[in-house]
Amino acid sequence: MSKMLVLVMSVIAMGMLLVGCGSDDPTPTPAPVSAAPTATPVPTGPGSSASNPLKIKVVRPWSTASASIKNFYLPLIDNINKVTEGRLELTDFGGSEVAPAFEQMRPLLDNQFQALYTHASYIQEFTAIGTAGDFVKGDWDAREECGLISSVQDAFKDRLMGAHWMGPNIGAGYKIYLNDEITEPSLKGLKIRDSGLYGPFIKKLGGIPTRIPFPEIYTALEKGIIDGAAYASTGAHRGSWYNVVNYWVDDELGEGGGTGLFFNKDTWAAIPADLKPVIAAEYERMSKANLDQARIDSAATDVNMRGEGTIGIEFDAAGMKTWQDTWYNEGKKAFIDKDATHGPAVGAAMDCLKKKASS
Repeated sequence: MSKMLVLVMSVIAMGMLLVGCGSDDPTPTPAPVSAAPTATPVPTGPGSSASNPLKIKVVRPWSTASASIKNFYLPLIDNINKVTEGRLELTDFGGSEVAPAFEQMRPLLDNQFQALYTHASYIQEFTAIGTAGDFVKGDWDAREECGLISSVQDAFKDRLMGAHWMGPNIGAGYKIYLNDEITEPSLKGLKIRDSGLYGPFIKKLGGIPTRIPFPEIYTALEKGIIDGAAYASTGAHRGSWYNVVNYWVDDELGEGGGTGLFFNKDTWAAIPADLKPVIAAEYERMSKANLDQARIDSAATDVNMRGEGTIGIEFDAAGMKTWQDTWYNEGKKAFIDKDATHGPAVGAAMDCLKKKASS
């Protein structure tokens, strides 16, 4: 019996051995199963569709009669709503009645409204470095190539609790309008209207900067509260300033590049990722078109002002160099160089543009 058991067990063992070695070919290694491709996240919250739009209230410092508001800001709002196919719903929430023109940044950061279209000089406590774009000449592509747009965006993001700046809206440069003639680049003893942007230039040339909001300029000139005004070179004729000034300095200072659209951090984060490049491209397109038109309007303004009997003052070559160098150097020193963190990058971009303009 025991021999029989041993024999059976031996047969079984041999059979198992034959099964284990029954093929010279190794068992194929199973092919790895590829992971399913990651799908692009589909927005589901506000902004995901026209039936569930992300609503953004936008504030401005100027009235709807202002050229920058009428010709750029209001069309921009409409165009953004269109190019995003209604997924974003920007609305004009108002102007200085919502918050005073020079005090609008804090309410934006506190989310009392979600976006703000303004000039950097209006809120210098936060955005003085953004005036860099006003002290140089150059179109969008030149500013982008020199790094001015990106360096200002970085500075604003750091200074404004993560807010995003979409800009600039590039416009015509600036001119000085006067009651009395000057024959050299000096404003000694003259009270000149200032928005905050022109102060360093006015002071360096001996003048007295007098901060006055745009709507009050005409009356201040009419009543002799000021002796002249610094303002964009496209606004004087439209504002009928030929009734209250007799002269202006023909040499244009810089080109407007300090105005832009700010979104607070939470709002920018809430905008769906696929829409951000869409609205950025539309802003860029409109800014480029705005500069082309502004250059035409600036030249037309001079012609129209002369037609009304006002006189354009032209300095000699040395005087024009002093005028232009003072604008650039004093603005850079006052608003850019004082920022130890972001000033070097922004200043280098300004120098790049200055070199391009003079070449």
